[in-house]
Amino acid sequence: MRTILLSLFLVVIGQSNAAHAQSDVPELMPQITVKPAVEVKAWGFDPATQKYAHTPSVEEIRKEALAGNAVAQFMMSNMYAYGLHGQTVNASEVIRFLTLSANQGYLPAIKNLAQSYMMGSLVAKNLDKAIQLFYVAAEAGDVWSMSQLGSLYQLSGFGQSPGERQKNWDQAIYWYTRAADKGDVIGLYNLANAYKAAEPAKSVDLFKRLVASDDAGMMYASAVEGLADLYYSYADQGIAQNLPEARRLSEIAANLDDPAAQHRLGVMYYEGEGVERDDLKAYSWLKLSAANNDPEGVEDYQTVSDQITPALMKQVDENISRLRERIAANVAERKARYEKIMGAKGVTVIFPGQ
Repeated sequence: MRTILLSLFLVVIGQSNAAHAQSDVPELMPQITVKPAVEVKAWGFDPATQKYAHTPSVEEIRKEALAGNAVAQFMMSNMYAYGLHGQTVNASEVIRFLTLSANQGYLPAIKNLAQSYMMGSLVAKNLDKAIQLFYVAAEAGDVWSMSQLGSLYQLSGFGQSPGERQKNWDQAIYWYTRAADKGDVIGLYNLANAYKAAEPAKSVDLFKRLVASDDAGMMYASAVEGLADLYYSYADQGIAQNLPEARRLSEIAANLDDPAAQHRLGVMYYEGEGVERDDLKAYSWLKLSAANNDPEGVEDYQTVSDQITPALMKQVDENISRLRERIAANVAERKARYEKIMGAKGVTVIFPGQ
């Protein structure tokens, strides 16, 4: 049974306000090759179940980690990252053990360390090191790392010369495409999103591909929202405005709790764009998008909120309660549907927060 984690990051390293003390952290090796994990035989690892017959103690894990076992070193990094098993959260120890493990080619450590350098969590941000590590993992076939590498190249292009920006753009598209072609829905979404400004017609096709995919999972709402945005806002970039389709797609995404779609739907009902004006629906969706922290939703709801009478506000709040119930049911149904589809493929899905 494979297991996948539905999150932008495969493993989220615990946050800490600790200073980035790096005195004991070893140097990252310039050349790293992903290698098969060497499990600790004494713990009775079963390849069939991917579990240990013996649950090692902290001291047993520490002993193996200090003896050089990459898997144990990764375990120690997690204990220090999350404060598990009585360990105090310690940024320096997280990075030390991750680096020791990554230098030996242990893929989970390489990915976590890359993410730390990318986000600046527990260590000073270093995009060059993040790219180096994600490149190692991506070349080993890890699709999540391909997508993250694409994101780094896309972000790295800002503020550089036109030639450098084009080079980074080409690299971003290359890695997004590799990830998408291997079935990675985040890579496909990033690819579609990247093309929105450059080639919106291609973006439409890619978003449609993602919407039609059984593997879209919880990226489905974001993909539907991307299509709605293109049909609503990109008339000056060659995409014919289609208000009925934009409204239909926005309804789908909004009812799956997408804040941007909720905002657009509120605006459409407020302005009467492609739909009859409806103050109750307009204010309900705008207030809900603001509550869900959509930046434009917050701004627009603040602008119109003084137009809402106390009597209408009561109706708006009651309507939002009904919307929240419906949205929760819709999200639960989509999760269950996705779990069933992936379960048939032998994949266990772990959603964020589980």
